[in-house]
Amino acid sequence: MNAADFAAFNEISIRVLAGALEKEFPPAAAAEKAEAEQKELLPDGCDTEGQYLFSVIDSNPDATEQTAGGLWFSPLNRDGVNFAFLFFIFIEPELRGKGIGSTAMELIEAEVEKLGLQAIRLHVLKSNLPAVRVYEKTGYNIFMNYNGYSKDNPGMIMEKILNK
Repeated sequence: MNAADFAAFNEISIRVLAGALEKEFPPAAAAEKAEAEQKELLPDGCDTEGQYLFSVIDSNPDATEQTAGGLWFSPLNRDGVNFAFLFFIFIEPELRGKGIGSTAMELIEAEVEKLGLQAIRLHVLKSNLPAVRVYEKTGYNIFMNYNGYSKDNPGMIMEKILNK
């Protein structure tokens, strides 16, 4: 991901996180908390060591090649399991439903496998049915329930095991 794509991606990811946090905090506090969390996790932007950020490109033959979104993951280890945690994936709304997100998820698996990681995990709100369907379609299963962002809009951690 280049700096220009990162700026747009970062702005969107902060806005989405702030929206999730607004269930627990007033809007201004949610935005401030989201921005602080992002700055802590990505202090050097797309050049932050140990963070993997990719632009998602729409390269369909009938389309002009364009940035369709982005994704961000980081290798983690919990209880002896080395996995990639997918912090954020975003596909531009007008490009959704064309298989771009599913293809990006499949391509990221190759990157994660190159790092020798055993799985990919991600958080998704249960109410985000389009995303849940994409994850299920690409082989993700529910790992655990997680309501850390909103008690009113429950989420879950999904996981796909790699390197079997």
